[in-house]
Amino acid sequence: ALAESPETVAKHGEAIVRKLEESDRGVLYAALGALAESPETVAKHGEAIVRKLEDSFEGVRCAAIGALAKSSEMVAKHGEAIVRKLEDSDRDVRFAALLALARSPETVAKHGEAIVWKLEDSDGDVRRDALGVLAESPEMVAKYGEAIVRKLEDSDEDVRRAALGALAESPETVAKHGEAIVRKLEDSD
Repeated sequence: ALAESPETVAKHGEAIVRKLEESDRGVLYAALGALAESPETVAKHGEAIVRKLEDSFEGVRCAAIGALAKSSEMVAKHGEAIVRKLEDSDRDVRFAALLALARSPETVAKHGEAIVWKLEDSDGDVRRDALGVLAESPEMVAKYGEAIVRKLEDSDEDVRRAALGALAESPETVAKHGEAIVRKLEDSD
């Protein structure tokens, strides 16, 4: 009930943030979920939320990323910490980090290399979502066109489809890599 009202969360933000020091995962989830309902409270207590990115439990790390992702300003402010989660051992955390980064085009532009690195992730869903983040910006597609074109040969059909979708966002990139794109498409199933 508390989380249903951003005003109530803002009013009780200090008490909710104190719950981030609890060891009970249920309490941590509830506190992070409540905080996520109030961008004002997330902005005020961003540092406490960022500390939860290092929690030993992956679900808490995902919830902390989710709270930060409610505001593109918070994603931009804490972009470095979120980008570090692209290397997390848990695929859901990597996925959450990509989704959060997508909320802030300036952060995507600043950390493009780290996002492109996820095109080689062992998890196909992470590779697909990295392409989705890049596809949000024709400039990023143009900048990393060669890496995106290589994904047309990915073993995962959804990744290949996402690569085509990303390339479609940048006619300049299609023109520049047209021959390679045609070769890769002819060579695929």
